[in-house]
Amino acid sequence: MHRLIAHNLICLLKEHTFGLPATDGDIDEEATPIAPMSPHKWRTLNYVAETLGIAAYIAEPPTPFPEYDVNDAQLFNHWTNKRYMQLRDEEMASDTISEDTLRLLDIIVMNADNIIIHDVDVKGIVALGLHIQRRKASIDYEKLNYWLSRIGIIQLASFEGNILVSALGLNPDDIPFIVRRTKGRDRKARNSFIRCIDKALEKHSFGMTARLGLALNETLSHRFFSAISLVTDIEE
Repeated sequence: MHRLIAHNLICLLKEHTFGLPATDGDIDEEATPIAPMSPHKWRTLNYVAETLGIAAYIAEPPTPFPEYDVNDAQLFNHWTNKRYMQLRDEEMASDTISEDTLRLLDIIVMNADNIIIHDVDVKGIVALGLHIQRRKASIDYEKLNYWLSRIGIIQLASFEGNILVSALGLNPDDIPFIVRRTKGRDRKARNSFIRCIDKALEKHSFGMTARLGLALNETLSHRFFSAISLVTDIEE
């Protein structure tokens, strides 16, 4: 069940968010379109999308995409974060501030911190791809690459780019901060993205199992005490 739901969720992200063909496939497999599912599986998919914060990105009919909040953007250790904050302050004070490039850096930083501290943030990756797609004409990638090098997160940014290409189908030519692509790197990036969807699915499945177990226990308890009462009445 998990594989099919994850497959359809990725297809919906491609189609509704990025305007790409609604297909999905592993690195070595032929891409396949959205697959038919039962109403229960579609409900599960919607639950998982809500859990991951991406429901608006796959909604039908389309809804306005939420603004990705980067106000709390920071990095995972003191020195790396200090370089990031200094660089950001310098850019904000510049007469030629590149707002779209700076926002791209902030989104990359948010994702990098999540990857190191927690795990891949599906919503953050989607927001990254959407910003690149919408603002690519106004992004200064030469400046961005200098920033990433100065902060020391080139490899993390490249990993994020690999996810966008391997899992969500974005054009690698639009993501020049990817350092190097190989099948192994693409597969690792894609699997990391899918693993986070699977974790949300497992959380949902566990919740359903727990609720069913509780209901079963309550039913058995009710039947047990009803049987005891019946026996007691007969004996009396």
